[in-house]
Amino acid sequence: MNNHFDWAKAGEIIGTRFLQDKQDASNAGICNVSLLKIEDARFIRIQYPPSIRLMTGEREEAVEVVMKIPGVLCSKILPPLKRIPGRAGASQVRNLRQQVKVTGGGQLSFNAALDKVMSLFETFKQHVGASKVLPYDNIPFEGERTLESHARYFTDRDLVPYEKNESFLPGVDPHQVLRRIQPDSFIHAQDNRVEYCTEELSASGAILVQPCDPSVFHVGDIVDMVFSFVGIPVKDGMYKVILNLRGLTLVNADLRKESVNAELRGDCAPAAYVTAPKRRRLYLDAPTSGPVVENDTATTADKDCRGGAPTDQLTVTALGKERGMQDVAEKMQRMEVDRH
Repeated sequence: MNNHFDWAKAGEIIGTRFLQDKQDASNAGICNVSLLKIEDARFIRIQYPPSIRLMTGEREEAVEVVMKIPGVLCSKILPPLKRIPGRAGASQVRNLRQQVKVTGGGQLSFNAALDKVMSLFETFKQHVGASKVLPYDNIPFEGERTLESHARYFTDRDLVPYEKNESFLPGVDPHQVLRRIQPDSFIHAQDNRVEYCTEELSASGAILVQPCDPSVFHVGDIVDMVFSFVGIPVKDGMYKVILNLRGLTLVNADLRKESVNAELRGDCAPAAYVTAPKRRRLYLDAPTSGPVVENDTATTADKDCRGGAPTDQLTVTALGKERGMQDVAEKMQRMEVDRH
């Protein structure tokens, strides 16, 4: 994102998305996080993979809550991988991930949605015990609040013994890099699948969501980030909260493209054109430290330039003549004295 990006327009688009989600009930399975009723959901402990998840419904028929939030994509680590990483041991492969971060640029509805996420975090702490939960926070982007979500490419097979190894979605591994470095002990499971989509308008004006290649996303695009709230066990009985990335939908790329074009055109105030710089004289114009002897015929302008006080030229000339006459009179007196 460059300094030509129109944050005001981006805020308007994000605000409109929040309003549309309030009015549209067609996406009942994916709710805008701002519309989530925390009292209607609960945290349930899951055996495989070991985790605590936000779910709705009774225990046997409970369904994981999937939420979304519109925002400006300000950071991303997305597929495809074009070459095998320099270090491809089990630990490095396990930590490979798809990661995105969105911001609202200070937009009020976006910040209110983040407050709802923090409320979920506080509820989770009450459920597990505050002393058993690691701190949760997101690093700001240019001083504005953000929300980050990620999904690993692989899960340890032993953690999901009832799941099968899934194929990668189109565009995720076109160069077969992930398949080549995937150990037999890892599988690409449900938690690792991220759906990449784009919104398109049909001939009738209806909005269609179509699958797309993840490479179409760029920083500065307005997107819907889709995620679920998961608490995973870590060392010493502690839990870490993550937002498991489930999908990413491209909503608007026009603002990003406009900012790029503006930068290429050089849309900024032109610099003043100067043929040559003005230079100040340093020492020649400075007043001398000793007494200045004025020339009888010096002009007022000359004395002004040297820093001396201006003097009337006629006055200086008259004083010179008077001193000359006095010298002549003194010499004549000395001659008279010598003759006597």
